[in-house]
Amino acid sequence: MASTMKDIPPLLHDARMSDCRWDHYLKTLHLCFQCLRRNLDGTTIEDSTVDLKLDGAERIITYYSPANVSVK
Repeated sequence: MASTMKDIPPLLHDARMSDCRWDHYLKTLHLCFQCLRRNLDGTTIEDSTVDLKLDGAERIITYYSPANVSVK
């Protein structure tokens, strides 16, 4: 389990978020991503979903960096 953001590998590069659940009272955030990850031999993984669960979250800040600088 990662304890800081620096401990999360670049696994979510080019991932698409498929689900987001926020529980304000429990301060939990659950994000599901469809990732481009593959097996070590390069074959596709049957379930490429990555779940990111945050407990004790009080604030969530996000940032999006598009591939093209003209994209808003």
